[in-house]
This record gives sequence, C-alpha cells and structure tokens, in this order.
Amino acid sequence: MIALALLLAAQWSALVTIAELQRGPAQVELTLPGLPDGETKICFGRQSAAEYASGLPKDPSDDACLLATSSAGVLTARYQLDLEAFCRRSRDPDDCSRGPSGIAMTDKALLALPRRGRASLSVRFVLPEGVEVAAPWDKQGGAKGRFLTTAGQIRDGSYLALGKLARLEDIKVEGGVFQLALFDLPRRSSLPGVRNWLLDPARAVGKFWRGLPGGRALLILQPVPDNGRGGIFGSVLHSGVSSAVLYFGADATDADLPGGWVAFHELFHAGQPSLATRSAWFIEGTATYYQDVLRARSGSRTSAEMWSDLGQSLVDHCAPEGGMSLEEESRELRRTHNYPHVYWMGACTAFRLDVRMRELSAGKRSLDDALVRLAALGKDRDLEVSEVLAELDKATAGLASELVHMTKDPRPIKDELLRLGVEMKGDTAVLHDDAPQAALRRAIF
Repeated sequence: MIALALLLAAQWSALVTIAELQRGPAQVELTLPGLPDGETKICFGRQSAAEYASGLPKDPSDDACLLATSSAGVLTARYQLDLEAFCRRSRDPDDCSRGPSGIAMTDKALLALPRRGRASLSVRFVLPEGVEVAAPWDKQGGAKGRFLTTAGQIRDGSYLALGKLARLEDIKVEGGVFQLALFDLPRRSSLPGVRNWLLDPARAVGKFWRGLPGGRALLILQPVPDNGRGGIFGSVLHSGVSSAVLYFGADATDADLPGGWVAFHELFHAGQPSLATRSAWFIEGTATYYQDVLRARSGSRTSAEMWSDLGQSLVDHCAPEGGMSLEEESRELRRTHNYPHVYWMGACTAFRLDVRMRELSAGKRSLDDALVRLAALGKDRDLEVSEVLAELDKATAGLASELVHMTKDPRPIKDELLRLGVEMKGDTAVLHDDAPQAALRRAIF
C-alpha cells in the first residue's frame, strides 16, 4: 500500500533531446520516483518502437519493453530512439512519420514507461534551432518545450508534431478549444484559409458533444504535395485529451478546403468514448453517419446534397455481406479490409437507430442524446461494447442488438427512406415533403 501511494503521488519527468531532426536519434532521460528498488520494465505503447531503441537491455519476455533499475526509490534510465530508421520504416503517425518539415508521431512510441501508475509526468524537449513541438498537454510555466501530462495519457496515446510549425489561432467551441499546428510546407492556401476550413467542423463537433474531453484537442495539419483535394484523410486518438493528424492537398486553395467530409468525420471522433475492444461498427459507423448530418446542420451542404450522399451510400451498404453480421464483420475487419462496407453499414445502423429514437419519443430524443450519454459514461474509463449495446437497446426497444447481429436485412432501406420522403434516383435524392415521416427527416438535418 505504501509503494502504491508513492506511485500515485510522485511526479515523473522525461527529458527528450534531439540534436538533428532529420538524421539524429532522440535521447530520452527518465527520472521516475516512487518505484520499488530493483529491476523494472519500462514499455513503449507501440511495440515497433522498441526495435529502434538502444542503451538499455531488451526484456526477453516482452518485445515492447526495456529493462531499467530502481535504486533508493527512484528509477533513472537513458535510452535512445533511432528516429531516422523508425520513421523510414513506419511512415505512420501512430508510430513515426517523417515529412519534409518534421515528424508526426505518438508519445507512446517515444516514451517508455512502467505499465502501471498514474503519476503526473513533466516532459521537456531540447530541440534544434527552428524546431518546435506541439502536444495536447498543459504547457508548464510558459517555458518553450516544457509540458505537464500524466503517465496514463501517454499510455492512451497522443499525437506529437516536431518540426517547423506555423501556429494558427485556436478555434474556441462550446465547452473547449481546438489547438492548431501546421507543418510549414509550401502550399497554395493561406493560414486564415486553413483555419477557416476547420471552423464549421470544429464548431459543429463542439456543439454536438457539448464540450471536448479535457477541454481541448490538438489538430496537427500536414499539407501533401502534388494534391489538390481539400481533405485527404486523417487519424485521431481520443482517449483522455484528443489529438488528430489531418492531411490536405498542398495545391488546394482557400476555396477548395471547406465543406468536405474528412474534417467532420475525424473531429467527430474527438468526443467519442473509448472502448475496451475495437468496434468499427460503433466508432467508425457513427462518425460516418454524422459526417453528413453535421455538414448539413452547419450549413456546409444543403439538405438535398447531404441526402444524395447519405442516401446512396445507405442503399449500397445497408445489407450484411457473406452471411456475416455487422458485429462479425467488424471483428474480422483487419483480415478482410472491407472498410467501406463496415463503416457505411455502421452508418446505416446509426441512421436506423436515430430514426427509431425519434419515432419512439415523438421527436423529443435522438441518437445525439444516446451518444452524449455514452460519452459521459466513458469519461474516466473504457466502455465495454456490451455496455454500448445495452444503452442503445434501452433507447431503441432492442433495435441495436437486432441490427448488429442480423445476417440478413428483412427491411429494404429504400422503403425506409421513402417513408422519410427521400427518393433515390440514381445518385440524386429527391425530397418529398408530403411523405408520412417528412417532418422527422427535416428534424435530422
């Protein structure tokens, strides 16, 4: 009990020194008080990082861990991470991705820590001239490169940006703020234009979730050369304080950037609860549904445009494939790589749950309310998928479990759309305001 109390009360510290960003390694020095004397494992949250670490012995029983020693109740350890080789092999910000102006990576691929303990963690970066760091942590004492976070946040994971960065004005939203860090590369868009691209998605997401976990989220923005698309793709870590990496075309102009689905989809993840087990039908399915709903609500697209996009995708993907339920397809996703179908079948499930909740409550409640409640339940812990289903079943009279487990769809989605007054003609939606549930359709957008 005494050792545990020390572990909870202690402040750990990490010093990260990078002498040359393009070729040099990251030197990491750890000082972790409150640990029992003797050998202690310190582990990366990304197993691949340990392959590029040196200076400490590897744990022969755990490929993600290094072995360090505590003495007089304090662990002091030094190791280095070969960023050049690591980024060259990975090219993924979940590990390490290097671009012309810097590196995007996760903190759990940089900092190896004990797997237990909720200590606060002071992190200081010593970087070359002209190199900055952006992290979704508290700035410590106003000093450059100094932050305060927690060991738990490192284990959950946050994105970091290291390089030549252009700082944009924060976007204040309901209950929080989006912080912006742009890799400063040649591009056709202006700084105000890049920020303007994110205004509607950020405000719509802040309003939907009625705030942001931790009160803020960090958006790392990466221009992609020889590409003119507004939003290309992105990735989000949303345990604790959220962070994201968003890629957009360097050839896109200020007029090209706004209105696309990518920013709405990725920023929506910032408010979602974390699950103990990956479940694409819920996490990606709801984000895919609301990427269209929120674009229409924000005025980025008209209702007819959004029903054309949403309606056709629902028609194409609502039915299960290959005799597998949505739950099974989600579980097998990394093997099958059938991402578009699972994401959009999850979106179809979200749509049907939204309609059912509005019907049962005479328009007083919607899927919005159920998701906000789930986010509140998961504020300080990972939710089990069974908890998610139980909450959704409670709100929809059991429809959630039925849809997630069915292997054949007995209700053609076109019929459900027609009751809402959405008639699909090719890939265009024709809206009929005399349909039985036209008022319900209008309420969604």
